[in-house]
Amino acid sequence: MSPPTRPRLDILPSTCLPPLNHSASTRAVRSPQARPYTVIIDTREQLPYVFPNDHVKRMTLKTGDYSLAIDDRPRDFDVLASVVAVERKSMEDYWGCLARSRKRFERELERLKAIEWPLVIIECSTRQMMAGADYGEVPPSVATGSMCSWMQQYGVPFLLAGDRECGRFWTLRWLDMAYKKVKARERGK
Repeated sequence: MSPPTRPRLDILPSTCLPPLNHSASTRAVRSPQARPYTVIIDTREQLPYVFPNDHVKRMTLKTGDYSLAIDDRPRDFDVLASVVAVERKSMEDYWGCLARSRKRFERELERLKAIEWPLVIIECSTRQMMAGADYGEVPPSVATGSMCSWMQQYGVPFLLAGDRECGRFWTLRWLDMAYKKVKARERGK
């Protein structure tokens, strides 16, 4: 049996990966003032993002690696882990989810499905995923096909963030939007 053929990357439209101005994304993440919520990071997250100028608390989350807690609640704070969760995957982690830890990841997706605003962030680009990885024998077609299948089956969006810094940026943007929606919902009551 011959090895799987790699897709031709030169035929991808240039709009697949728009140029990223890293300094602009860094400024957006490093806001001069702290956010009005606390970023919750799961204690099992092995390589957590760093969020300068923001309140951060490590605690065990049932689902996902990141969530938020609203600071202005009567109690100490109110963790919104059932409302918003972000699951972070490096490219190596994701390739592991395609093979050796597939069942465990599918259980995680089942839990994420119950969250109002779930997100899986993969720290790689479309080009990197299509080129394959040095992490195992899984062909790129399985990596992209599984991602599409999981999004359809579980209704959980996946975002190919490009790299770790952009993953951090998108994690904060997702938490920001969830916070705004929760606050808007509270005002509407």
